[in-house]
Amino acid sequence: MTLQKKVYSTEKKRFQHFWILSAVLLGAFLSYSPNLSHDFTNWDDKLHVIDNPLIRSLKPADIGRLFKTTVSDIYVPLTMLTFAVEYHFFKLNPLIYHLNNVLLHLGVVVLIYWLALRIGLSTQAAAFSALLFAIHPIHVEPVAWISERKDVLYAFLYMFALLSYWSYLKEGKVKFYWMTFLLGALSICAKPMAVSLPVVLLVYDWLARRPWSLRIFLEKLPFFVYVLPIAWLTHQLNPGVIAARPSISESILLYVWTFIHYLRKFFWPFHLVPVYDLPQPIGLFQWEYGLSLLGFLLLFVLLIRFRRNRLLVFAVLHYFASIFFVLRLGIPNDTQMVVDRYMYLPSLGFCFLIGVILDKGCGFTKDKRGTSILVIALFAVLSVLTYKQSQIWRNSETLLTYIIDHVKGSAIAHNHRGSYYSQQKQFDLALVDFNRALELSPDYAYAYNNRGLIFKNQGDLTSALEDFNKAIELDDQYYEAYYHRANLFRLLKDYNLALKDLNKSLALKPVFSEGYLQRGQVHALMKKYDLAIADFDQAIHLDPNLTMVYRHRADAAIQMNNFSSALIDYNRYLQVNKTDGEAFYNRGNIYAHLRNYPAAIEDYSQTIQLDPAHPNAYHNRSLAFFALDEYAKALADALKVEELGGNINSRYIQNLKTLIAK
Repeated sequence: MTLQKKVYSTEKKRFQHFWILSAVLLGAFLSYSPNLSHDFTNWDDKLHVIDNPLIRSLKPADIGRLFKTTVSDIYVPLTMLTFAVEYHFFKLNPLIYHLNNVLLHLGVVVLIYWLALRIGLSTQAAAFSALLFAIHPIHVEPVAWISERKDVLYAFLYMFALLSYWSYLKEGKVKFYWMTFLLGALSICAKPMAVSLPVVLLVYDWLARRPWSLRIFLEKLPFFVYVLPIAWLTHQLNPGVIAARPSISESILLYVWTFIHYLRKFFWPFHLVPVYDLPQPIGLFQWEYGLSLLGFLLLFVLLIRFRRNRLLVFAVLHYFASIFFVLRLGIPNDTQMVVDRYMYLPSLGFCFLIGVILDKGCGFTKDKRGTSILVIALFAVLSVLTYKQSQIWRNSETLLTYIIDHVKGSAIAHNHRGSYYSQQKQFDLALVDFNRALELSPDYAYAYNNRGLIFKNQGDLTSALEDFNKAIELDDQYYEAYYHRANLFRLLKDYNLALKDLNKSLALKPVFSEGYLQRGQVHALMKKYDLAIADFDQAIHLDPNLTMVYRHRADAAIQMNNFSSALIDYNRYLQVNKTDGEAFYNRGNIYAHLRNYPAAIEDYSQTIQLDPAHPNAYHNRSLAFFALDEYAKALADALKVEELGGNINSRYIQNLKTLIAK
């Protein structure tokens, strides 16, 4: 072949890959397009994004803090950094967060296509594999759920690591090995599921027909420099993940059931829900466990029978090596038994396998048109399922109602939907959900805490206190329950008890900015203004965008006669809260104290514009006008105070009239 023909052939292949990927990505984008109009949900989005002080700043010190902190007991600093960048530029615009999740998913799809080609799949098989991964309904959860950014981000970096490792296997260049090492470290900082990487690399060693030797295993040892600490930390924070049942037989049945569950949902992707019921009782004669064990044995026999089919064996090995550490031996109290997102990358091998089967089916059959129609129909069905599955994530209400409708007796869904209704001020609906959650799970501390908030909002402080007490009795490490009970004690003016609860809350959650804010308020009420300001300082350090703190710190500074500091804080507060008339009034008083009467008049006028019936604003503006010798304006404001029923000295009014008469 001449050089010209080679160049032409190369260009032709590039165009072919471009159009194939364009078609695959377009299909995936359309399937996930509903997500772009979705809101945040209270299914962890508040914890990871909306109320997360860790993402409020991109200062070097705050970025460093991301890498020293866990979120929801998981070490995911790189994921939090992406949220911090989004927050810095776009604040809480859900479109940006959803769009980036979709784009990361599309990036994973591109890398899957290239890996499929690299390991020897035909162009058509690679396209089928990438499209299957792109639009499979079981992948909706990590894409549609903002909090699961960690799945698509870790997968994106993980796929780069696999491509780099394959280059190392084929070219033998050490730089690709260390690139794999670095990409693995980044991936594990996005989500701890990347701890599987060194084990999965062994699967790719086998796929590449690499002769087994001690060197192969020694090559993987450097990866454990970061794998072991992250695995240990994850286990320490989430001991229930791998906790076994007292009964060995039950542990085996649970492990087999979870192993088969993911395969069943991948090959039959219907009735997918974010929460799954655990079949009860756990036993061989419970049909779901019996069938799972049978399926496990059949798969084992199938592997023995077709052990020469390397792609089939690879698919199963890749699946197991990627997911073995989240298959359950027991029933965790702090996490779910099975979740769709765990199947995100572990499904990769099966996507390759099915892609090859479809490719060969299209090539070997005589009725190519009929086969093509079947393949198109398959992908069309998957695309529609993905589109519909995406729609359940529109907002908290649609998501949680879907779970309640499809999962019998989900206390957690009722609790979260109750929280959503409470946020929407639909307290009656919220109370119904919290009561239902407690009927289903009488020891559910979160539901007691949330119901206590409803009672407090309704003025039933006795019932609220009972619920907060119960929540703490059930979970003495529940920092939010202490915080809310402290707020109740503050309302009851029992400041010592409030302080005790806030100290406990902050001991449990040292990065709790709202806790420092409330403790500062309690200290201020106890006239301990120096302690109040120290707490407000810490709250601002943790969350500079918690603007209410600036107002409270300003008020405490005023009590300590530090008017210049108070003015700085009110300026910062009013940059954001431009409709707080009382804050303008308070800043006006500061300006008046500093004898900056024009600025004081401007702030009092702003207060009056926002609240025309504010007698004190008219009163103090009158005094400011008086200080500037503008007696007519001072008199007009003084008379307005009288009209509004405010307190004004009649001798002051008479004095103004006398001055005007001169």
